[in-house]
Amino acid sequence: MAEILACARRRGVEAEVFASSSRETTVQFENNRLKRVETSERAGMAVRVIDAGRLGFATSSLPANPVRLLDEAIATAKFGKKVGFSFPPGPRRQEAVATFDEEVAKMGPEDLVALGEELIAPLRQAAPKFKAMASLGATRAQIALANTAGFSGEMEKTFFGGSVGGILVEGENFLDLAETHLSCEKTDCLRLLRDRVLDQLRHGRRNAPLSSGKYPVLFAPTAVASLLGPFVASLNGKAVQKGASPFRDRLGEKAFAEAFSLIDDGLRAYSPPSAPFDAEGMPHGITPLIERGVIRNYLVDLDTAEALALPPNGNARRGGWTSPPAPGPSTLLVPAGEACCENLLGSLKEGLLVHHFLGAGQGNPYGGVVSANVVVGFLVRNGEIAGRIKNTMLTIDVFALFRERLLAISLCDGSEDLRVKVGPPLR
Repeated sequence: MAEILACARRRGVEAEVFASSSRETTVQFENNRLKRVETSERAGMAVRVIDAGRLGFATSSLPANPVRLLDEAIATAKFGKKVGFSFPPGPRRQEAVATFDEEVAKMGPEDLVALGEELIAPLRQAAPKFKAMASLGATRAQIALANTAGFSGEMEKTFFGGSVGGILVEGENFLDLAETHLSCEKTDCLRLLRDRVLDQLRHGRRNAPLSSGKYPVLFAPTAVASLLGPFVASLNGKAVQKGASPFRDRLGEKAFAEAFSLIDDGLRAYSPPSAPFDAEGMPHGITPLIERGVIRNYLVDLDTAEALALPPNGNARRGGWTSPPAPGPSTLLVPAGEACCENLLGSLKEGLLVHHFLGAGQGNPYGGVVSANVVVGFLVRNGEIAGRIKNTMLTIDVFALFRERLLAISLCDGSEDLRVKVGPPLR
């Protein structure tokens, strides 16, 4: 990195170097048995330059000649986008954030295999025809970022998690269950997800007929994530810059219910996207995007911040060393209200409890409409789950939902298992 930056300074161009390396171990169980154990290593480097006001970018896996990578980035700048920003100087004040767990770093294939067997054992026993699955992984990664303006930062991260679930084919019933979790630390969350799958399996083996119409809906956390998709797209600085976002020129406007807030937290302990700095070297922080219904901020990187005349807020993200930075969220949080999840469920005389959608990301996110099939959902009668709903689609204007149909946002048993209840009834 130092060689590239020194060479860039001699040539009179601004340069930024990003490097990452990782070692990942994964195990996969299918049809109630171990299918695959794999360990892989990856490493790469990316160089961005600003030459004569134009942006260039080049990448390589383990470059034998780092200066040649700089040459390639400078060559692409001739055809690159004209920009008005500069790479941020250093040193900058950074908040400490926990992203490394020694226990995860030491996990080997035998540890993951043992955990996987423990997870799927109760699933195998839950139903004779249930085909249990689990996919687990442990990763140790090193990340470094530096530029010619003097910024330099590096971090070590771990990742632990995976998915637990399975498939049940029973008569005319096809039930596909999966719950997923990823963290920087080793937790018992996968066991909790397994118990959630067991609960869904227990209720999902009996079907409940559902007539077309309007029903109040209680959304589980996994379903809420799908509902937030149009917000993430519309709050993205590039969409605002291009005029595609319906939130353009609406900062400071109250557009949603006071009970609804949306926060991006780049410093949340052990959350995989958390880091002291973002993909461009700006300090990570906590960004209120929507505060008590008021649109407060957009997700911007250096480029979109300059174009929109806004201060950068540390929301540049990378999809790895092969892609340049772009605006994006870290960890999205929806602060809960005081309602109790059990009380919300108990208040439904006839309504729906939705866990998972299929196809919620299709269509035009800037219109705010989510139209998707309910993969895992249940009919609730008199506060009790009556059975699984099949062949059901929900069409939801999420902007209208969070503006005028939101009844409550709750925590479940004091945990961070967020639930949202909406009404009047949705189609």
